[in-house]
Amino acid sequence: MKVLFASVALLATQSITAQADVVSLQFYKDSCQKFLQSETEDQNMYLWWGAGRISKDLQKDPKTANIKVDDAAASQMLRDYCTAHPDALFVDAADAAKAQIAGTPKP
Repeated sequence: MKVLFASVALLATQSITAQADVVSLQFYKDSCQKFLQSETEDQNMYLWWGAGRISKDLQKDPKTANIKVDDAAASQMLRDYCTAHPDALFVDAADAAKAQIAGTPKP
């Protein structure tokens, strides 16, 4: 029993002293370069947010309300825009992709 308790105590101590990497994603403030250089899981969060913003904004306008967003196509548009404009804000990439999907001039 003492060995088991010592093992549990050691594991608890190790988990307390382990540091977690915390990444802050600020979709309205982060650059395309930060998106492109982020970990895959973080890129997926950016893409999820971007596709959601595009869909939501399209729904606001009666002229575009019935346009369905293909998440894979929107993700590729976001990646393409960010690759071409690494210094732009990620939110601007989402707005440009929305304009492309809606068939309107880019903002």
